[in-house]
Amino acid sequence: FDEITTGAGSDIQQATNIARQMVTRYGMSEKLGPRTFGKREEMVFLGREISERRDYSDKIAETIDSEVHRIIETAHESANVVISERMPKLEQLAEYLIENETIEIDELERLWDTPPPDKANAADTDPDAAPSSPAPQNGANASEDAAPRPRPKITPAAPEPAGD
Repeated sequence: FDEITTGAGSDIQQATNIARQMVTRYGMSEKLGPRTFGKREEMVFLGREISERRDYSDKIAETIDSEVHRIIETAHESANVVISERMPKLEQLAEYLIENETIEIDELERLWDTPPPDKANAADTDPDAAPSSPAPQNGANASEDAAPRPRPKITPAAPEPAGD
C-alpha cells in the first residue's frame, strides 16, 4: 500500500535466516554448490544450536553473504510481482478488514471469489458509502461464465532434518 512500516522486520529476519541456511547448511547455492559451511554444536534433544564455528575463509564468507543477498532479492522481486498482480484483491480485503476487523475463512473465500469493485464504477457511487461485504456466491449473483479465481496456496513448512 506504498507505506513503509516496521511490521515486516521479523519476516525479513526469518527470510534471511532461511536463506543463510539454504546456502550454508543445505548446499543450495549456485556459486558454492552442494557443500556445508560452519561447524555447529547443537543440543540435539532440544533441537537448538548452541554455537557455530567458522571453517571457511573470508572470501567464502563474502560469497555466502552474496548468495544470501541474491536469494533474498530474488524472493523480494517475486513477492513484489505477486503483490502488484493482486493489489485490487488486497485493497478489497483491506477495506473489508477496516470495516469488520476480522474475517472468517468462509468470508475470506467469498471475498477471494468476488471480483474487486471496478474503480471507474466506484467513482459513480457515493464516496462516503462504507465498503460492503462480499456478496454470497449462491449462484444467483455469480456470473456463470466467469472462471474461478485461483486461491492462494498455503502449505506448511517442511520440518528441518534431525541433527546427527
